[in-house]
Amino acid sequence: MSVMNIHEDHGVPGTGVLDLIRTHKRPFLILNACYYGLILFGMLIAMADPSIRDRLLESIRVSLESGVFAPLARAYTEGHFFTAFVLTFTVNLLLGSLLVINVPSLVVPFSGILWLSVRPVLWGICFYPVDHELGWGVYIHMGTLLLEGQGYVLAAFAAYLQGRSFLSPRSMGAVTHGEGYVLGLHHSVRLYAAVSLTLLVAAAYEAFTVIYIVPHLLPQ
Repeated sequence: MSVMNIHEDHGVPGTGVLDLIRTHKRPFLILNACYYGLILFGMLIAMADPSIRDRLLESIRVSLESGVFAPLARAYTEGHFFTAFVLTFTVNLLLGSLLVINVPSLVVPFSGILWLSVRPVLWGICFYPVDHELGWGVYIHMGTLLLEGQGYVLAAFAAYLQGRSFLSPRSMGAVTHGEGYVLGLHHSVRLYAAVSLTLLVAAAYEAFTVIYIVPHLLPQ
């Protein structure tokens, strides 16, 4: 995906989240299309070669059993809803969005957006629904892909505005690159309220469905 090809018409955005989305609607929609399109692309890969999904799932299972995410995995397997919810939200907010998408983009403009080309593909491979080990539960989990994915899209949108504000400050209502950088930070802070809320809802949905619903839908 070429970031520099998703610029829209010039215009100084308002300070609210909806103002930013309305003013920069085209890049926001393109980021959404790319993200969810890459999930579908991952599913096509799994459809073409199911063994790729099997190897990926096994690798994830091993990392969850003994890696840094083991406490999160135990919270789900042992049915501790609140712990699973808090850990899921924390991991998704700090690692999945802030440290992977936005912090790199503060150093190298737009670099964190490359994350959009990795995680959704892996998600698509993991949750390709046909003959899935989760049975009908995989369709319930699609809600997590949509909600959590939107949180990452909003984080990537913040990275886009940060990069554009710095590289093209006048198009964003600033004068110098320094002013543009500060303006980008301001927009990112505003957007992170929406990122946090979206990931909060996604974590609650994921913890509830995985613990209380999906087990009843597993193949017998």
